[in-house]
Amino acid sequence: MKIIRDILWGAATQFGREFGRAGANQILKGKNHYVIKGQSDYSGRIKPSDSDIVRAYKEINRIKFAQSNKANVSRLIDITDKVLPFLEFSNDKSLDIMSEIKDLLDLYQTKVDHGNALIDDSFKEESALFLEQKTKLLVEKLKKFNAQSKKWIDSNLQIAKNKRKSKSSFMILSFLLGGIGIQKAYVGQWGYFFLSLVFSFTLIPVLIGLYDFFNTLFMSSDRFDNKFNIDFVYYNQFSFSSENDLEFREVIDQNKITENSTEENSNNPEVKAAEMEVKKFEDALNDIDTSSQKGKADKSLLEGALKSAKNKLQKIKKDISSKK
Repeated sequence: MKIIRDILWGAATQFGREFGRAGANQILKGKNHYVIKGQSDYSGRIKPSDSDIVRAYKEINRIKFAQSNKANVSRLIDITDKVLPFLEFSNDKSLDIMSEIKDLLDLYQTKVDHGNALIDDSFKEESALFLEQKTKLLVEKLKKFNAQSKKWIDSNLQIAKNKRKSKSSFMILSFLLGGIGIQKAYVGQWGYFFLSLVFSFTLIPVLIGLYDFFNTLFMSSDRFDNKFNIDFVYYNQFSFSSENDLEFREVIDQNKITENSTEENSNNPEVKAAEMEVKKFEDALNDIDTSSQKGKADKSLLEGALKSAKNKLQKIKKDISSKK
């Protein structure tokens, strides 16, 4: 059953391109913000300490598909419902978990591909129509999420650039006016500034100024930004491509062109047999216990077999398309 699978793929790929650098650095934006991590831990059982998005990931990952069309449609609806809440953009709160959102969408896409392959094209019950509506809603939310994210990041990044402290200015102030702590006021460290004024009759502020000068002299620009321009570093880690929107439209247009041929391929006996083989290895991988050495070895073998099965499926589809 093909429930705008290609459009979903396009939406997920679009998201991945736009936020490819999100979470690449470990940054703490202010004391009231979360740490953006390079990779969350999705292993093990659901724990009380798991965040909402990690819990959703684990719950989706545990969902197994069945033999009946109705049961698989129901599972896809459940999976979609677990993803939808995280596509409501909540400013920095959403940016803080951007890496996890991307991981969740990748898992969602994998599950959708698996579930759709098991549902007959002839299955047209009300639940299938409801699933199609849910899927379209997810795509619309994802597009809106992308647009809102870009607007929020662009506006805050511009503000951060305007407020960005200059390394050279800090050094000049430290060297010339360090005796009264002007460099501290420049970077917003007002407590140190007032203390410098109080002790300005001593040599302590002068020594601190010289220390700041030489310390900054051998400090990289990135390190200076991490110390004094936290907002700039935070918003600057998210990158966008100006051509992404155009690319996304091209993906959808291409999907419309190839939709008929894809549906014909799904009805081919060879394709169905290859898809069942892929499903067999995927199910085996999901059920394997990797806590033992034998389990890890079996997983490695199954991953190799799954890769070969997928390559075989792609080759069969390619051969069928070339004969037309």
